[in-house]
Amino acid sequence: MFQTNLLWQNDDRWANTTLGYGPQTIKEWGCLNTSLTMVVNGYGYNETPASVSQKMTGIGAFFGSAVNAYRIGEAFAGVALKNLVDCENSPAPMSDIDAELAANRPVIVRVDWSPSAGLQDHWVVLYGKDGNDYLMLDPWHYQGDASGKKNYLTQRYKYTGSTPAEAITSVIFFNITKAGSASTPPVMPPASTSQPAPAPAAKVPVPADAVKVTPMQDQLAFRGAPNLTGALLRRFALDTTLTSLESRAVTLSKIGADGQWLQVQAPEGDQGYIAAWYVSNASTPASTPPAKPAPSAQSGNTVKVIEDQLAFRSQPLVADNNLIARFPVGTILTVTDPDASQKIGVYNQWLKVRDASSRDGYVAAWYVSR
Repeated sequence: MFQTNLLWQNDDRWANTTLGYGPQTIKEWGCLNTSLTMVVNGYGYNETPASVSQKMTGIGAFFGSAVNAYRIGEAFAGVALKNLVDCENSPAPMSDIDAELAANRPVIVRVDWSPSAGLQDHWVVLYGKDGNDYLMLDPWHYQGDASGKKNYLTQRYKYTGSTPAEAITSVIFFNITKAGSASTPPVMPPASTSQPAPAPAAKVPVPADAVKVTPMQDQLAFRGAPNLTGALLRRFALDTTLTSLESRAVTLSKIGADGQWLQVQAPEGDQGYIAAWYVSNASTPASTPPAKPAPSAQSGNTVKVIEDQLAFRSQPLVADNNLIARFPVGTILTVTDPDASQKIGVYNQWLKVRDASSRDGYVAAWYVSR
């Protein structure tokens, strides 16, 4: 059975520490960050929620106070995120969860922590199964909680359903390549987990109809090979304009797609690879539209993204050619939809919104909340 030390986000030692770039604190928004801390500590690290927040911030793995769990392996070698499964509108993959726990690997799951209407996100670590329920490490300290006490998933969190398959709304699986446990001495990560820089390769010609892309994640890694272990050449700031070296059709099919890598050219002419799921289409249209007016007080309502990598689309439908960008959990969007009150949180409804770059588009209304 997976072992690690129980940590709480509302522990006074770090509760009031700013999470990521803020403004929220670890106590307010730190459940996923604290859960990730418990997981990495189970594989030989010796971290606190504050130190994990600091290290993830150092690699640009936060959007405000929302941690990007996809990048945990960049900060902690050997503990990489394998898959994040959304099951808010379908039963959780319990057989896959059972298989991971049987192999002594932890699973982080999202639950609803409040009986109030809508989904109130909370992340916990599952480490074992007992009968028909699951043993969890809850990063929120309730009265009576203590290290060594058994806490069960559906005894505490069953606001979306009384069974584990109903109570779980998202699942994070890990790809573990680092040996160790909480009982072994802490092993700090090596200074660099990247491969040595490759010999310069012949430059790829820029396509005549090249697509311009821009990072959606600050400090996006630029690598010498299309994988997470490729040599880190440099990092790009938000809004850096990069030129795709792949055909227009291939580029458009990759933008925003998980697991896809895009070969690009930097403004200075360097060539390499970036994670396509962290970029959006920045190609300039034939004619520049007039600047959009600032949202009025009437249209200034906002919503928060509650599903990681939420698709932002130019039309209210799922299609390969209408993806503008993807937003991490916690992104704040301005509502421009006059029927918002009837749509927010409703399955199969699309909500018209505007992002921080004044781009208009649509998001799935059931993946945002007030």
